[in-house]
Amino acid sequence: MSRRKLFWKLVPSYWLVLLCSLLVLTGYTYYSAQSVYFRELKTTLEARAEAVAERARTELIRDEREALDALCRTTAELLSARITVVDSEGRLVASSTGGMPSGEGLSARPELREALQGKRGAQTRYDHRQGRNLFFVAVPVANPNGEVIGAVRVARPVTDIRNTLDTMAGRILLAGLAVGVVAMVVGVVMARRISRPLEAMRLAAERYARGDFERKVPVPEIEEIGQLAQSMNWMAERLNENLNTIRQQQHELESVLSNMAEGVIAIDRNESIIKMNRAAGEMLRVHPGEARGRSVQEAIRYANLQDFISEMFASVMPREGDMTVYGERDRHFHVYGVRLLSNEHNVPDAGVLVVLHDVTRLRLLEQIRRDFVANVSHELKTPVTSIKGFVEMLSDSGAGDHGEQKRFLDIIARQARRLEAIITDLLTLSQVDDASERGELSFESCRILPLLEDARHLCETRARDRRMKIVIDCPHDFSAVANPHLIEQAVVNLLDNAVKYSEPGGQVRVRAAQHSGEARIEVSDQGQGIDRHHLDRLFERFYRVDKNRSRKMGGTGLGLAIVKHIMQVHEGHVEVESSPGEGSTFRLRFPLQSREGGDAAVN
Repeated sequence: MSRRKLFWKLVPSYWLVLLCSLLVLTGYTYYSAQSVYFRELKTTLEARAEAVAERARTELIRDEREALDALCRTTAELLSARITVVDSEGRLVASSTGGMPSGEGLSARPELREALQGKRGAQTRYDHRQGRNLFFVAVPVANPNGEVIGAVRVARPVTDIRNTLDTMAGRILLAGLAVGVVAMVVGVVMARRISRPLEAMRLAAERYARGDFERKVPVPEIEEIGQLAQSMNWMAERLNENLNTIRQQQHELESVLSNMAEGVIAIDRNESIIKMNRAAGEMLRVHPGEARGRSVQEAIRYANLQDFISEMFASVMPREGDMTVYGERDRHFHVYGVRLLSNEHNVPDAGVLVVLHDVTRLRLLEQIRRDFVANVSHELKTPVTSIKGFVEMLSDSGAGDHGEQKRFLDIIARQARRLEAIITDLLTLSQVDDASERGELSFESCRILPLLEDARHLCETRARDRRMKIVIDCPHDFSAVANPHLIEQAVVNLLDNAVKYSEPGGQVRVRAAQHSGEARIEVSDQGQGIDRHHLDRLFERFYRVDKNRSRKMGGTGLGLAIVKHIMQVHEGHVEVESSPGEGSTFRLRFPLQSREGGDAAVN
């Protein structure tokens, strides 16, 4: 159904009522004036007809038609009317016009029929002979005995009356139209005064719907509309306050959800996602915005989580469990689910809330702890067992072959050195951690080249035994703020590994330079390289790529872990690039700027 503005409903209605009122007023005035005119005309004509009847009574009794004709013509000229005299049978006796009317007899005329019955008759009708409307009045003519012996009829045209009435009606209509135009203009102005404030309120309501509450509705002078405008302004203020509160709460909620480490997924009763925070999107590899409004089966690709959500909808109690997302790096999550309550009935039928807690690091740390315990036990048990066994063999052999005893003692000494190396590296790790936590590490500006040369000197014996060459590429004036002893130890550990795990006769290259405000030291070898799946765990304590070869080469499995901790206390990190058969490059990166520390250095 089409809708129109209030203005176009008020104005046409007002004009229609005004037009109808004008027409009714004009019609009523015309009818009233016509009644007055015809009533006066009837009275006048009846009086004149009575006068004629009085004079015609004697001639009618005597049947003197010529005298009656003369009377009719003389009187008709004086009265400007048409006069007719008929006998008691309705036959024409005399007429001011002469001649017999065409058509039916005169007794059939209504006015004459009433007059012949002793009454007065009057009628207006169209006269075909004259071609115009005439007003006929007839009165009876009685003899002295009271018997009706005829009738006298007087007729006058009503044209003058009609013209007068038409003129009067035209004037009334013109005056009414003039008044109507003025009233229409007033009506338009009044309709505008009513519709404009309502239109302003409509526009204000649209602004409120768009969230714009700054502009207020003007308050008009009309009391009812003014009260409505004030109510709308008050409503806008309340809405603005409530919406600001809701926006603030929503912003706070969004901030909390966005910054939560846990993933949060809200699902409605139709199993469609209504909210997913950033952490959940990263965990499930889904964009939160794209997941909103989609079904769980469509947005989440992991069957174990889909099954967990389906089980939540089948239960009213909270549930929790563990799930694993498999990929290039497996991730482990602890999942907690709870049913959402309906606001109306406080019944758990509004949907499901799922919280994902990433426990991958905890699982990794737990695995590292187990591996560490197992490795420490194994690493310490192996030399202790060897020492114990050979001591028992020496005890059993007594003063046997001196050469055999010497071989046993060499093995005991070698295992003791291995045990000492493990304990020394463990103590180094512990000392670095403790000194860093207590702020007891000292940092100073030092040249890097002497540190690299000292590290090469410490590894030169092993390199010479394997016919390997250590090449240093470092600017002479390159310096950085660091703990010299720790940097030297980190480079020694990297060089020692490079020499041990490279083929004899190869070359190890050490490069040092500054880049983008940080110091970089690279140690590159030409060894057998490392598979990619070992790189993530390479810096864990006691982690070995090739355990048999590492123990054979005398490694403790703690060298790279020490390098990692040294870089951490320097607010830096260590990187590795390696491919099987192409050698490895270890890169130390730490800031060049000075840092605060204690006075004690770790030895």
